[in-house]
Amino acid sequence: MSTKAGYQAKVFINGPSTAAAGEGCSAIADDSAGRKRYQITNSLHRVLDPTQAVTVYENGLAAPAANLFRIDLLFGIITFALGHTPTAPVTADIHWLSTLALPNAYDAKLSRKNTMGDATVYAQGDAQKRRQVTLMDASIALKARGTVNDDYDPGTVGTQSIDGVVSVGTPMLVELDPDGQNAFVHRGWYVFDTEGQNVPLADLASYDLTGQAAAQGLNSLYGAGFGWGTP
Repeated sequence: MSTKAGYQAKVFINGPSTAAAGEGCSAIADDSAGRKRYQITNSLHRVLDPTQAVTVYENGLAAPAANLFRIDLLFGIITFALGHTPTAPVTADIHWLSTLALPNAYDAKLSRKNTMGDATVYAQGDAQKRRQVTLMDASIALKARGTVNDDYDPGTVGTQSIDGVVSVGTPMLVELDPDGQNAFVHRGWYVFDTEGQNVPLADLASYDLTGQAAAQGLNSLYGAGFGWGTP
């Protein structure tokens, strides 16, 4: 197995939301339970705004809630209910998010953990603990050259700064592309909890940024927490 050089990695955060009606979707492999899945065809439109509802259509007719199992807002995947075969073409009214390269990022650390619950019960004859996963969590740490007040999105009116994001506690989409090939990436919603400005005398100014997972979405139909997938 060959390993990848760290300098090939790329880090992205989300930009503005854009509405798109009748977005085309393509069939992909069923999930492990045999549910039919479709993914937004345009790969640039697959990160969906968790504050906006998605309307799915089957052959031009709005799909009832009973036909839908899950909408993965991180990778633009629509999973239909078990046993339901959607009537093509499948389209959707969406709001997609642009992704912006974090300027001058040079270090990223991603941590995922499972909260373990004690599942031991009385009189089961064990002399050892039983545990099971309850909640899943993740955190991310980033470093970039520059200052926390730099404009990371010059295409938007006004200064969009990391300090501004941290100050108001805005959840942000973070994408980590470990090998820089855009083949398999991590995406997740994070609230940045700390920032640190470094100004060394004999080196370039840089800042540190850490964030904690903050699942988004209007209700349980929408999946927008964190995970790995095909962009």
